[in-house]
Amino acid sequence: MSERENLLDRLLVARFRRICRRNSGFGSGQPGYAGAMDQVRQIAETGEERRRSIIDADLRDLFSRPVLALSRPIARRWPDRLARVVVLVMPVGFRWLVGPMAVRDATTVEIPRCRFLAEGGEQACLRVCRTPTARFFTEQVGLPTELRPDLTAGSCTIRFGTSAVNR
Repeated sequence: MSERENLLDRLLVARFRRICRRNSGFGSGQPGYAGAMDQVRQIAETGEERRRSIIDADLRDLFSRPVLALSRPIARRWPDRLARVVVLVMPVGFRWLVGPMAVRDATTVEIPRCRFLAEGGEQACLRVCRTPTARFFTEQVGLPTELRPDLTAGSCTIRFGTSAVNR
């Protein structure tokens, strides 16, 4: 276990790996997060249609169906309220995947050094994270979302709600 991973992080990485393997068929002999990033790189290298199918299934499996079913009506009626909740949950709920993040304002989180980008690589960031995650939150959760990675700095800004579309 690395200094930045706690037991919950390790359990969530293991869950993520099982989901990726089930939906893609890709495994890895590497342990922990390194193995997860190996699987992600394999997904990033697949054709666009298959990659989209795998990632959509992975994201649906990471979020429970009741959460998705509840989020849609809330997002339709109160997108900025839902955005505020998501922004508060992100630093706790996704630290295991992208590393520490900070709430910049009510609808924005900053990831000063994205672990997914640093360890997965640029193609993993662009093909497996940025576009699919924005699409998932916008289409499946009903919450407009924009991810803006800075590939040079290794950071990312994520905006949710109307602030993501009113730029």
